[in-house]
Amino acid sequence: AKIIRTVGNPDERFSEDALRIMRAIRFHTQLGFEISPETEHALLTHGHLLQNISHERIRDEFIKILMSKNPKMGIELLDNL
Repeated sequence: AKIIRTVGNPDERFSEDALRIMRAIRFHTQLGFEISPETEHALLTHGHLLQNISHERIRDEFIKILMSKNPKMGIELLDNL
């Protein structure tokens, strides 16, 4: 269906590993998939958890977003976090 969802509760998944937030945005921009409303809500709710992720891991995902088909979409979504 080309919709990004988490396995189980999105709040729990993003709390377990906040880098999943960046990965969801990367998949959104690279593949052009939509993000389910409950997953997008969890992205926005748990965006602050990215502060706990190393700069190197964030940088790697950010570069992949910039190299995607539609980096503007990813940057706008990141900005909303």
